[in-house]
Amino acid sequence: MRKVYLTIIFYILCTNLFAQMQKEAEVDSILWNPTEKLRWVDFKEPPNPQALFEKAACASSIYVKGGKRSVGFPDFIVGCYFLKKQSWTLDTVSESLLRHEQGHFDIAELYARKIRQTIDSLHKKSTEDFNIYANNIQVLLEKYSKDEIAYDRETSHGTDMVEQKRWIQKISFELKRLHNFAKSI
Repeated sequence: MRKVYLTIIFYILCTNLFAQMQKEAEVDSILWNPTEKLRWVDFKEPPNPQALFEKAACASSIYVKGGKRSVGFPDFIVGCYFLKKQSWTLDTVSESLLRHEQGHFDIAELYARKIRQTIDSLHKKSTEDFNIYANNIQVLLEKYSKDEIAYDRETSHGTDMVEQKRWIQKISFELKRLHNFAKSI
């Protein structure tokens, strides 16, 4: 299962505010990292007793922070986080379930990269209209949400191993394809 937190915060960047937000995020979240995978101990929320089919929930968030300068292109910072206090599990042993939940986090990173790619593309086109950036980002966040649902549906929440393998290969391929946009906060 996935719990998706789509957050777009647009404001003029402030170094002190950003540093404080980063410090708070480090305690309750994990910034996506290609070499560090999720562990069951990262899932801090108590299990959901109401869950019918799910054995775990991975809460991911794509943060897009940015604003319009007085002159030139808008500035953005994009990050992908795993939210510890909103993620839970009933099963702390299953490696296949953990890989499925990692897949959710990886999909979030994939869309963070797509957002960075779009911002880069708009910069290269000399686009200064902030609304064009915001609209493009919103479209990608909506696609992200749909892919999260499709991932669970097509893999039967990770229990269909053939589909699970296909999705993991697809996600991995796309992450590699967009490696130039892997920079993080």
